[in-house]
Amino acid sequence: MIVGRIKKRSQTRTENQFKTRLHLFRKLADQCQRDASNGF
Repeated sequence: MIVGRIKKRSQTRTENQFKTRLHLFRKLADQCQRDASNGF
């Protein structure tokens, strides 16, 4: 029971890291598109 709880917690942490990375990647892509639009 305790082991399952720990496993679930680590899985949630991994998902949060993935979401954060995805968010940063989208942000970076937006910035690149904006720079391209501005003729950079």
